Amino acid sequence: MKTLLITGASTGFGRSIAEESLARGHRVVLAVRSPESVADLIEGHAGQAAAIQFDLTNPEDPAKAVAETISRYGQLDVLVNNAGYGLLAALEETTDEQIKRLEKPGEWNAYEVRCEGPKITIILNGETTVTYTEEDKTIALDGLIALQIHGNSSAEISFRHLTLEALP
Repeated sequence: MKTLLITGASTGFGRSIAEESLARGHRVVLAVRSPESVADLIEGHAGQAAAIQFDLTNPEDPAKAVAETISRYGQLDVLVNNAGYGLLAALEETTDEQIKRLEKPGEWNAYEVRCEGPKITIILNGETTVTYTEEDKTIALDGLIALQIHGNSSAEISFRHLTLEALP
C-alpha cells in the first residue's frame, strides 16, 4: 500500500487518479481548494482518504500539504502535482485580476509565441492567453513577428537564429 498526495483532486485527472488509487487500496490525501468537493470520496473510504485545503496560489500550501500527509499517514510515497490555473479567455477579454495571476512583475516571465499557418497562439508563463486565426488571405504567413512586453517585467527573447535590434 502506497500513500499518495494528489493536488487538484476535485475534478478531471486528479479525481480519476484518486478514485483509481483508492480502488486499488492505497491511502490518498486529496489537496483541493474546497474539501467539501471530495466529501463523497472521503465518506466511501474512511481511514484511507483525507481531504485538505490547498490553494496553488499560496506559496506555503505545498509544504503544508506534504507535512500534513506525513503527519496523518507516516509517509508520502507518491506526489501527483496536478493542480493548475487556467485562463479560459482571450487576453483582450481578461480582467486585470486574471492577468495579475499570470504575470510576475519584476521577475522573469516566459512568453511563447506559436505561429502555425494562420493560427497564432501566445502563452504567458505556461497559460494560453491568446489564440487567434488570421482570416485575411492577403496577409503573408511568413516574415517578422513584433512583440511588445509591458508590465515592468524582465524579458529575454530567443529563437534559433533570431536577431534583436533596438527600434529607432
